[in-house]
Amino acid sequence: MGQASIQGKIAGAEKILVARVGTDRLEYLDTLTTSNGSFEYTPASSEEVEIYMIEGMDAFRLSLLLSPGEQIDVLGDASQPSYTFQVSGSADSERLMSVNQKMGSLIELMDSLDAVNSEQMQSESYPKIRRSLDSTMSGAMDRTASDLALMIEQKPDALSNLFIFP
Repeated sequence: MGQASIQGKIAGAEKILVARVGTDRLEYLDTLTTSNGSFEYTPASSEEVEIYMIEGMDAFRLSLLLSPGEQIDVLGDASQPSYTFQVSGSADSERLMSVNQKMGSLIELMDSLDAVNSEQMQSESYPKIRRSLDSTMSGAMDRTASDLALMIEQKPDALSNLFIFP
């Protein structure tokens, strides 16, 4: 088994902070200077799965689950939300990205519905519009909750389940 690593390319990122997530704290380990967004981090060897976080300066924040010997590849754009990034090389981190994508999509929908709600508050049709927005949001929340519950059911022992909040 080779040395574990986290590498990738995040367009627009000049520096990337690397931290290990502990049970009671976040331990910043390194500040990487990228080469046109490309970076690589090789942690001290470990016999256990560890949770790492990479973050851009005032930009993205991405959690990764790194098992011994895994080489995680990350592709993304620092100007975009981290749930739009692509992660490969680690089944646990890929699964975690799926959780983040589901939650990110729900948050985007909430924001867009809130914008419509604000625009339409003075409309004579506002009560009808509000009911429609509420129904849309409720349906999306139910679908997301079902999707996440199914993920837990399919793999109840997955470490990434820790990132699914009830």
